[in-house]
Amino acid sequence: RCIKPGGQLLVANFITTQPMSPEEEQFYRQVFHAGYLFSLKDHQELIRSSGFELEETMDISSNTARTTPLTREALNARMDEIRQKLPGIPLEMLDTVWRQAIDISTRCVGYALFRARRR
Repeated sequence: RCIKPGGQLLVANFITTQPMSPEEEQFYRQVFHAGYLFSLKDHQELIRSSGFELEETMDISSNTARTTPLTREALNARMDEIRQKLPGIPLEMLDTVWRQAIDISTRCVGYALFRARRR
């Protein structure tokens, strides 16, 4: 309703690339505050069913795959500084959560861009 006929919609979002177990999906949603997880095809169908003509889809998962592991490496490199600034925080738990999140992200999650035009 906000985009006039002929107007463009650009979407950049995470996509599922492999099925997750229910436990993995629940964990991923909690850690990354993800309200939903859609596959590339699900995103395309949602865009089309919302009154848009899909003009372009770009799966850029291979370009973004290292983001989560690099974030973890950066956290690990500054762990002493983080401990000083956040005394009393159980940082070992953070490391455990990141390990599991990286595993799920690496196996099951990618990133895509969608360009569509309002019909």
